[in-house]
Amino acid sequence: MHLAYIILTHKFPSHLLRMVEKLNHRDDAFFIHVDSKIDQKTFIDLLIKTDANVNFVKARENGRWGDIGIVKATINCITEIAQSPIPYDHIILLSGQDYPIKPLEVIR
Repeated sequence: MHLAYIILTHKFPSHLLRMVEKLNHRDDAFFIHVDSKIDQKTFIDLLIKTDANVNFVKARENGRWGDIGIVKATINCITEIAQSPIPYDHIILLSGQDYPIKPLEVIR
């Protein structure tokens, strides 16, 4: 089974790193959308050090809360997942401020 995680984030890069490390599995991938108002360099620099399959979504949107930008960002992530050569079985949508409360084995 292959899982694709969409993560929409705009702050707390170290928290995002912890979440990715907690959810990381060899068959899964992370598609991360960093809000267009934010410099994503810090996020990239932190996550490049992991062994996770991390993809930063190229088409970035202004993710103002309650605005259409959140929907557009999600669609941009789904588009990149659909263009991937890997057929993902499930897509899980998360906020960059989420954190799993169940072990990875239960989530999978």
